[in-house]
Amino acid sequence: MIDEVLRKLIEFLQEASPLVWVALVRQVYVEAFSKFAWGALLLVGAFLLVKFAAKSKASYEEEYQDGRWVEDSVAGFVYLMSLLVGVGGFAFVVSALKWVVNPEYYAIRLILWNIGGG
Repeated sequence: MIDEVLRKLIEFLQEASPLVWVALVRQVYVEAFSKFAWGALLLVGAFLLVKFAAKSKASYEEEYQDGRWVEDSVAGFVYLMSLLVGVGGFAFVVSALKWVVNPEYYAIRLILWNIGGG
């Protein structure tokens, strides 16, 4: 039922106003690029956080040599934050890929979001 309605809506937009449809599909790719850029930025941030945590751990172990670096330093917290940032970055990249793979669906979603029904 929903597939039929969506297919008819796509056909109507493609026939009645191809310029609007092309602009909507282009906007889907713009949104996907934006999501990908945020995802890449977060993944780079997670990588840098891991590097910072490793350096912090190494300097702590060099100074104290007691093996309790996770409990007594900021490195454990930074590792946790890098995990959260990395998961967020991965989610953005997956979302961007979904928008690129199925742009017609997300063009329809943009229409629905803008009229308040999505």
